[in-house]
Amino acid sequence: MYVNGEATATETIDGEPAGVSVGRYVPLASVGPDEPPPPQHASTPAGRYVMYFYIETCPHCQDARPKVDAWRKTLPRDVHYVENIAKWRDREGAAFAYRIESVPSFVIDGKYLVAIESWDPADTDAAIALVSRLAGLEP
Repeated sequence: MYVNGEATATETIDGEPAGVSVGRYVPLASVGPDEPPPPQHASTPAGRYVMYFYIETCPHCQDARPKVDAWRKTLPRDVHYVENIAKWRDREGAAFAYRIESVPSFVIDGKYLVAIESWDPADTDAAIALVSRLAGLEP
C-alpha cells in the first residue's frame, strides 16, 4: 500500500468484525524509527480526524449514509469529520493518497483504514463502532 507516495503496509487489527476490513498504516522497514511519518493529503485536517470515503451512486454507500450521518453528529468537537468522494483516478485526491480500494471506508487519524465490505446493516454498525474505538471515542 502507498500513502501519499510513501510505501506502507497494513497490519491486521484484533477484533475485526465479519464484513469489515480493517488495517493500520505502517511504514515499511525501509523507513527508520526516527523518520517522520509519511506526509498527509492536503485535505487532511490538523488534530484528530475521521475521513469518510464514499461514491454518490454506490448503493452500499447510500444504505450506510443514514447511520454514518447519525454517528457523525455524535462526534466531539475536537474530532474533525471530513467527507471525500472516492475518485481513484485522481492522483491528487485523498482516495488515491490513502489507497482507498472500496467504499464506504473510513480513515482514522491517518493511522487506520476501515472498509465496510458487506451489505449487511449489522456490519455497518460494527464498522462504525470499530471506527469509534480506533478514534478513542466512548461507545
